[in-house]
Amino acid sequence: MLYYILLLAVLLCLTVVAFLVGGKELLAPITIMPAMFSVVTVLAMIGMFTWNTVQLKSDGFFIISLGCSVFVIGGIIVQRLPYSSVGASNRGDNDAQDVFEWKQGIATWKWIVLIVLLLVALGLFVADTYRLGRAMGITDSNYLVIAKQVHHQYATYYSTSNVRVGEGYSVITKQFEKLAIVSGFIGAGMLTIGVKSHPTKKTFVRNVLLPTIVLVLSCTFILSGGYRSWVMRFAMAALIVSFIVDCMRTDNAAKVSLRYALVLIPLGIIAFALFYLSGVVLGRAGSHGIIEYISFYFGAGIPTLQTGISGDVKIDAPGSLTFYGISLLLYKVGIIDYLPGYSAFWVNLGGHSSNVPTCFFRYFYDFGYAGVLIFGLLQGIVFCGLYLLVKKYKSTTLLLLFSLIYAYLIDLVREEFIFSRMISSNMILNLILLVALSYWLTNPVMKQLISRCKMVIERHSSRNSE
Repeated sequence: MLYYILLLAVLLCLTVVAFLVGGKELLAPITIMPAMFSVVTVLAMIGMFTWNTVQLKSDGFFIISLGCSVFVIGGIIVQRLPYSSVGASNRGDNDAQDVFEWKQGIATWKWIVLIVLLLVALGLFVADTYRLGRAMGITDSNYLVIAKQVHHQYATYYSTSNVRVGEGYSVITKQFEKLAIVSGFIGAGMLTIGVKSHPTKKTFVRNVLLPTIVLVLSCTFILSGGYRSWVMRFAMAALIVSFIVDCMRTDNAAKVSLRYALVLIPLGIIAFALFYLSGVVLGRAGSHGIIEYISFYFGAGIPTLQTGISGDVKIDAPGSLTFYGISLLLYKVGIIDYLPGYSAFWVNLGGHSSNVPTCFFRYFYDFGYAGVLIFGLLQGIVFCGLYLLVKKYKSTTLLLLFSLIYAYLIDLVREEFIFSRMISSNMILNLILLVALSYWLTNPVMKQLISRCKMVIERHSSRNSE
């Protein structure tokens, strides 16, 4: 228990320092990283009354402390760079659209096109799930049972059965899955902006109702596959969009942070309860009570890390944990013949199986303390740099892109995603799709294209007349 208490003290100090240095913005990456690790440390301590039988040792304490410290240092470095200066805040009665230089709103027909595509995606996904269930010999169960079994068989988190062409879900379904994931972030972000733009009766359908439908369809798609993590990321995306908009509309970030803290505490309790109930519905909560279930699910990272660095974990290729996405691409195209699932190992924690050793385990296992230092520092630079870019350039597309990446930041207390998952062909395609789709939605692309064509024709005509 001693090292847990010491770790919590270090993390709380880091959170306070980051909060003050980072402009008193509670949800800024520089602050939220040590704050989240503080929360999971408390949950791990609560777990010592039930599932957590792992005593934190000096090496685990040092890895977490070092990783979070250099993350904060990376954020401080970014803030000192010339490009990081942010213009004056938009104060007064400006709405969210004014803050991010997006005034026209998204055309209704574009939302309808996206909704139709999501309905097609959902139908194809359900049909493909039934097909895979029949191939696995599951024919007399309801859809949720089939989806759960198919998920465990074909999710790359557990295996590589769904990676190569011809394996698992069809190629078309896989591409529609990308659309559903990306649309969830767009729906969450644009719904948040729409609500904060003081919608009238005239703009309610376009700015609130239609993005809500998109978000609901995306969540339905995700839940139909037995997943929940993406839904939580959609919620995190909406949260950070809301926070950035509010910070951009005032010069008192501390007041905004206090308001969010007072709101997030009760909302967090409600969210935990809903998460537990979703586990019951999906058959993943078992017989555990809500406190044990929640404290384990979100607080198992640090005990799992300690077990991993203390145990006999063997991975074939050095660096393959940190850069799993690259190995996955090599496997997908047939350059390498064997690749384990994303989860490197499983440990037993008081009768619970865990495979979430925080983001720092992969760095430490592959490169030792130097890996924790270097990659933890790079994390801070990447997250804090993107956060400042969003506030500086006020781009809606950049805001939605950051909301997706920020959702992964929240999950670093459980697993590594930046270098192991984002540096991969699948995630790069997701990011490209998000940029393209959000730009198409928020810009009059056809009008711009027609205008440019007219300019080219006029120039050509003028040259011929000469």
